[in-house]
Amino acid sequence: MSLLLLLSPVIFVIFAHAMFGAWVAKQKGRSLAEGAWLGGVLLVFGILVELLLPTIKATPVRYKGRQPTPPPPPIQPPPTPQPTPPPPTQRKAKSPMPDAWPSEPTLATRVDREVKSRKKKR
Repeated sequence: MSLLLLLSPVIFVIFAHAMFGAWVAKQKGRSLAEGAWLGGVLLVFGILVELLLPTIKATPVRYKGRQPTPPPPPIQPPPTPQPTPPPPTQRKAKSPMPDAWPSEPTLATRVDREVKSRKKKR
């Protein structure tokens, strides 16, 4: 028999234990590489060791350097316009000029007429 046929079941068992160890490590919050190495090298004993190790709780991510910017505030709808009250009625201001010409002619108009009439008589 060839050496490859003899070693293929052994390689399969090592690979299966490594994958199971990685899965156990992920469930415990630990590194996948740690579980794969313990399971692949120590086989069943490595998986037992991984099961007996304490669970690691997730810690918040600590940023090195510049902190991320906070999200923008939510968009609020524009305020509803209030109805504008009608403008107050205003009285018309009295103008210094009269609305219509006076019915009587002014002195200048009378003088102009008189001068024209005298010129015609000559």
